[in-house]
Order: sequence, then C-alpha cells, then structure tokens
Amino acid sequence: MSQPQTQTESRRMTAEEYLAVERTSPGRHEYVNGEVVAMTGASWPHVAVVANLAVALDTQLSPRGSRAVTNDLRVRIGARREYVYPDVVVVCGQPELEEGVFDTLLNPVLIAEVLSPATRDYDRREKWEKYRQIASLRDYLVLSPERPHVERYSRQDERFWLFSETVQFDAVLPLDSVGCTLALRDVYAGVLDTPAAAPRDLSSPGTE
Repeated sequence: MSQPQTQTESRRMTAEEYLAVERTSPGRHEYVNGEVVAMTGASWPHVAVVANLAVALDTQLSPRGSRAVTNDLRVRIGARREYVYPDVVVVCGQPELEEGVFDTLLNPVLIAEVLSPATRDYDRREKWEKYRQIASLRDYLVLSPERPHVERYSRQDERFWLFSETVQFDAVLPLDSVGCTLALRDVYAGVLDTPAAAPRDLSSPGTE
C-alpha cells in the first residue's frame, strides 16, 4: 500500500470535506468507506522497491507519452468517491482528472502496491476489490519488499481477471497493457544483494 505502512487517526467526513482538508494538509490521508485515514512512514525496503519500480517503468514509458508516478498522486475509485494513494500508477496518454485539478487521477492503466505487514491483507483483498471498479485499469501488481515476488492481476474482459505469480530474481515480466517489460532484477536492485530463492507463498493460488 502507498506509504502507509500503518494507518491511524480514522475519522468520518464527506468526500467534499475530505478533499477540502486534504488539499491543504501537510500530511496525506486516504478516504475509504466514508472514513479519512492518516498515512505514516514506510520501511527502507518498501521505499526502495517503489522507487526502483517507478524508474524501471517510466524509463520505458515516457518516450511514448506514458508515465509512471509514485504515491503522491491521489486516485479516485468508483462512484462512491473513495480516494487512495497507490505506490505506483501508470497513465497512458492524457490524464483524466477530477474537477480539472491535477491531484486526483481517474484513468490509471496499471497500479502497483508494495506490501507491508500492516497492509498485506488489505492490499490483496479489500483494496484489490475496490481497484476492480476502475474501468481504465488493466493490470494490478502486488510486490513483496523482502524477496523476488510479484503477483499480477491482468484484466481479460469486464468480468474476468487472470492471476499470475513471478518469483525468480532473473525473471522478466511482460506488461502488454502498457507496452513494456519489468525485470525483477531492476525492481530489487539495492534491496536484495543476492538472488535468494523465493519460498512458496501459500496464500497465492498459482505460480508463473
């Protein structure tokens, strides 16, 4: 999940109230299920994987007019107007913005979250369920910051998503939705010094 590896200070308000407060707040907050949730700091492996992932994607995307950005850009989810800060977001073509203000994105094509102990289940379940409401979204990546491990959910049609899992340090993951590839060696550079074998994650249903 984006920079909240722990979330606190939950309080309720309307979406309009949340946006008004958030746009002047020195800190970041997500707005989920009618509640405002403060976001706190992240570990070094989490921050490093997020930075590596964004650079690896943006280096390939920016010459073609697409961009990969990190977790300062807010994304709106669904008609209920929930707002989150994904770790990495890819936009292809012209960004669609809520109210014409360049701080809330409506049309991400790819979203990636890096796991933490506090948000692991949320990113894989409740947050993933919410992300599926975004019509433009084609790929959702969930990455471990501790070992080579990328879970990918790829949209096949309006109702069906294909799950795959990549666990090899030297693997290269094709991302057809954004027209690039993702080398795990680049994602984990400076985080994993050696390509340690990845143990089987029993919470994941398949392996690529």
